[in-house]
Amino acid sequence: MEDKDEKRQAEETPITSVVLNVPFPSTFVYSNASSYSVTLMDMKIGFGEAMPNRTVEARIGVTVPIEHGAHIALSMLAQLFAFEDNFGQVRHPHWNLVKDRLREVMQSAVPPMPEPHE
Repeated sequence: MEDKDEKRQAEETPITSVVLNVPFPSTFVYSNASSYSVTLMDMKIGFGEAMPNRTVEARIGVTVPIEHGAHIALSMLAQLFAFEDNFGQVRHPHWNLVKDRLREVMQSAVPPMPEPHE
């Protein structure tokens, strides 16, 4: 009984949006390979570098709540569209198969992200 009440309360709790300015870190890690794992509570993203000998050296991992994983996915799509609008086509066969449909869905179904406040 308690689980049902907690679930109902979680479903009824409004989600608020807060815009934050996140500064870039002072250092970055190069990655051309990644792995993903999802649990009930979070998503793990592992970044690595594919080496000439066909191995991958792990570089860094990030664990985020599922909701932030969704935000990352939407933000990455917006960044890919911006790249193509400014610099030309991304050379990835699967991306090129789905990008037009994704752009259409993003433009019709996803409200624009709020602008950060100064």
